[in-house]
Amino acid sequence: AFKLTLSVGFLFAVDTFTSFLRPVLTGIVWRVMSQTHRLIRPIVIF
Repeated sequence: AFKLTLSVGFLFAVDTFTSFLRPVLTGIVWRVMSQTHRLIRPIVIF
């Protein structure tokens, strides 16, 4: 019974961690994409 509660708690912690991390990762990816776009755009215009 202890292992069951442990695994459930682990799954819950992972779920909370991923739900907390997803917006952060999205923001980082968005920032990197905008930076690369800013770097690439002059080359495309050029």
